[in-house]
Amino acid sequence: MIRGFSANKVLIVVDGVRMNNAIFRGGNLQNVINVDPLSLESAEVIYGPGSLIYGSDALGGVMSFQTKRPEYSNNDSLFFKGNVMARYSSANSERTAHVDLNFGAKKWAFYSSVSASDFSDLRAGRNRASKYGDFGLREWYVKRDAGQDVIIANSDSNFMISSGYSQLNLMQKIAFKPKPGLEFNYGVIYSTTTDIPRYDRLIETRNGLPRNAEWYCGPQEWLLNKIQLEHSNANLFYDRMNVVAAWQHFKESRNDRRFQSDWLRQRTENVDVVSINLDFDKKFSERDEIFYGFEGSYNMVQSEGREVNIQTGAQQAVSSRYPSAGSEIYQSSFYTLYQRKLNPKLTSNIGLRYTWYNLLSDLSDRSFFDFPYEEIQLNTNAVTGNAGLVFTPNRKWQFSSNISSGFRAPNLDDVAKVFDSEPGTVIVPNPNLKPEYAYTGELALIRTLGKNSKLQVNAFYTYAFNAIVRGVSQFNGSDSIMYDATLSQVQTLVNTESAEIYGLSYNAEVYLTDEIGIKSSLSWIQGRDRSSNESLRHVPPLFGATNVFYRRENFYVQLGSRYNGAIAFNDLAPSEQAKTHIYPTEGSLAWYTLDTKLSYEMKTFAVQAGCDNILDRFYWAYSSGISAPGRNWYLSLKFKI
Repeated sequence: MIRGFSANKVLIVVDGVRMNNAIFRGGNLQNVINVDPLSLESAEVIYGPGSLIYGSDALGGVMSFQTKRPEYSNNDSLFFKGNVMARYSSANSERTAHVDLNFGAKKWAFYSSVSASDFSDLRAGRNRASKYGDFGLREWYVKRDAGQDVIIANSDSNFMISSGYSQLNLMQKIAFKPKPGLEFNYGVIYSTTTDIPRYDRLIETRNGLPRNAEWYCGPQEWLLNKIQLEHSNANLFYDRMNVVAAWQHFKESRNDRRFQSDWLRQRTENVDVVSINLDFDKKFSERDEIFYGFEGSYNMVQSEGREVNIQTGAQQAVSSRYPSAGSEIYQSSFYTLYQRKLNPKLTSNIGLRYTWYNLLSDLSDRSFFDFPYEEIQLNTNAVTGNAGLVFTPNRKWQFSSNISSGFRAPNLDDVAKVFDSEPGTVIVPNPNLKPEYAYTGELALIRTLGKNSKLQVNAFYTYAFNAIVRGVSQFNGSDSIMYDATLSQVQTLVNTESAEIYGLSYNAEVYLTDEIGIKSSLSWIQGRDRSSNESLRHVPPLFGATNVFYRRENFYVQLGSRYNGAIAFNDLAPSEQAKTHIYPTEGSLAWYTLDTKLSYEMKTFAVQAGCDNILDRFYWAYSSGISAPGRNWYLSLKFKI
């Protein structure tokens, strides 16, 4: 959640390629776990609308990940290096292993990476505040025995039975530099998981009995193939050119079986995305520089539904999440950004982006729903931009201001899905959905305090209109329909008149001595739907962290705290109030943890160890479907080859 936006309103970029696809949903997403943290070179969070450079979906911000690049040899000898890492953590018995290898010649370089993780069921904290009562305890679970679903008493209710999974990440990169200023890169990234239990659906009850015997996301697969050309050569059109062509394949599924039912429903989605990005920059003088580029992408979605009898193996069709006849999205955009140093202390920038967007979904299959239309077609365009100033009067102070606009076109998950967002409600298509827009103003102050200390304060205000939210609706004149054998209230995604989000944040790093310092951050955000005066779903409570650290040469130790404020139940967004199984009666409660970590690094060996949630407190993070980890000891060992 970034500045009141989340999921498909926050853009994920990996090696310059957008990961967001046509079916990224509005609820909390787990796609970011496909990015292997052990193969990253850098990670950057860009706050506020990033639509100028990145296009649609970047309303709240951008998470940009750069994976490690192959390294060349500096001489005629072969350059080789590698790393081997192992990690264990106690709260979920995590076992992670990682190996990466780099081979480099003067013109060729190769980088390979493998990471594998296994996570067992999570253990929650045992130190419970009285307000939680019995909330969050896993007192029972369902097990299949002799062809029947049986309720089993959990021997330790702090263990979140059916929450573990495993994951594998692979990466191969090849780089070729035929001459200075020209480089070709090819990379392939593959990530897959085992089945991932949908824990919040496994703790639901109906009439005193479990609602579901099984509910899990099938293996989450992601394949990225990328070819990149980088050319640096001052000419009439550019000083530097970067071209990235990519093909991605996503596969995911949702699988559920009601308690005491023999029929397992399986809804599977396959998404293929082809994209190209061209980026150029040209410096005209020491004061003037321009950036410009083009992006094009094509999404193709295939969705199917079936159910399987786990006793007999018999199969039959069920409704798919998205139209089974197929859907497509085309998108193209152009942008330009001009930056000018007005004087040695003042820098300005201004930019514009034009985006054209077309969505086509075929609803001609009426096997399960009598849609009043044959297809959904959305054809729209938008112009977005930003303007900013950075004033640096001296080495101690920096002031910046920025005004930006963001744009997000509805994707397939917004306009064409049929799915239950929570028990008793069903989302139906809305062919009249419009794009949502956000305008943000931001002020920032940075104060340098001494040699290494720094304080940064930010304030922002976002005005959004046509924001996409859930609303009560009808389907063929009825306000309720049967969906998966449950009478469900009909809802659809609609455009609200307007919404506002505003907030303050600060980050500070202050050294008390050359070796002892304090790091602290705090973020406060508010947001409401202006038409209904209701809270927005993805505006989190107050949150922050404070750490005291000691750093000397290769040794580092830290003691600190993470903390969150509360949101009363009546102040939660209406869609959150409906999820009584993931909130105590008081709402989202405040919490804090005490944490410590230390690390020591030598030339060929590094160790990191620590303990999160030292006090073993039970807490449930805002909008989460599962409790947070209890006391968690961890140890990581890394060997450099």
